[in-house]
Amino acid sequence: MDFKFSKDQFHHIEIPDIFYSQASQKMFSYCIECNKYLLEDGVQYLIEKAIKRYPKFESDDTVFEYAICMDCYDEMRKSFSEISLKRIEEYFNSNVDWVERRMKLLHQKEPHLQDWLSNCLVKNTAAEELTEYQIACHCDGKDMLFSFLPYLISAAAMDEIANLLSNKTLDAINGFRDRFTKYPPELQDLLTGRPVMLL
Repeated sequence: MDFKFSKDQFHHIEIPDIFYSQASQKMFSYCIECNKYLLEDGVQYLIEKAIKRYPKFESDDTVFEYAICMDCYDEMRKSFSEISLKRIEEYFNSNVDWVERRMKLLHQKEPHLQDWLSNCLVKNTAAEELTEYQIACHCDGKDMLFSFLPYLISAAAMDEIANLLSNKTLDAINGFRDRFTKYPPELQDLLTGRPVMLL
C-alpha cells in the first residue's frame, strides 16, 4: 500500500499516547533505520507496536516498538521476495475492504481512535479478547493521520501471513528485528517469523 499522501487529505490528530514509545513515554523522534528526525511537518512515517496482554494480572507488555520513515519502509519492502509481496497483497485484498472500512469508521464528524483499534483488522476479534496483537499508525510530524490506518491486527492473523512468506522474506524480517529490537528470551518465540508492517 502506498502511504505517501498529503496530510491535508485526511483527518488528523496529535499522536495519541498509545503510540508513544513505552521506553521514553514520549513521541518517537527518530527513524529506527536511518535516524531521520520525524517530528517536522511533512515527514511521514509509520509506528508499529506489538503488545502482549496478561489478563489475570490486568497488565501488558510492549514486546517491541519502532517508528520508520517512508523511505526506509520502502527499502525494507524491497528486501522481501516478489512472491511474498504478491501473497500479502492477495491476503489483504481477500480479507479487508480498506475503502469500506475507512468510510464506516469516518461516519462521524470526528474520528474516534478506539473505533479503529477495537477489533482485529482481519479476524474482527474484539481487542479485549486478544492476548497478543500489533497496532500501527501513519504519522506526519506530530500528527497521526486517519488514512487507511490506524489498525490492530491479531497474532492469529499475523501467523497466517507468516505462513505465506518465503524464506528470503522471513530472513529479512528476522534480520530487521534482530538489529533493532531487544527483547527478553521468554518473548522471542512470539516474534520469530512474525511479520513487521507489510501493508
